[in-house]
Amino acid sequence: MYPSVANAGEIIQIVQAASVTSTSTTSTSFVTANLSASITPTSTSSQIMIICHTGVGFNTRATFGVFTLFRGTVAGTNLGNGSAGMTQLYPAAAATEWTNLALTYLDSPNTTSAQTYTLGMRVSAAGGGDVTSQNGSGTGIMLLLEVKG
Repeated sequence: MYPSVANAGEIIQIVQAASVTSTSTTSTSFVTANLSASITPTSTSSQIMIICHTGVGFNTRATFGVFTLFRGTVAGTNLGNGSAGMTQLYPAAAATEWTNLALTYLDSPNTTSAQTYTLGMRVSAAGGGDVTSQNGSGTGIMLLLEVKG
């Protein structure tokens, strides 16, 4: 019997984290959406596939929500495009709206040290309302998959 050896592109490990804690912000700077997960890569050549899904809500059309993934905390490395993040969600009406947010990113941390990934969110403009993650206390999920390099 030969030992099992993962080939490049195969999944080595999977970590899942979940949160049902609803979190709101009126901040124009990124804050944690109370959804994060940690993984320890087995090789410096490994990549980490981040899959994040949660419900989000808005209470006014005067602003929109900006979302991104960070390596580390929201003070860490923004994996999106600076203040624009990875996506912006606009409410279609002036009343409160709910929708689903899904983000996916393949990161190359180049380390075997534990890595934490965090969902960050902010509003587009001050005084325009708020944005909420895990809206209605729905479950937010973050999956981290180590992919052999």
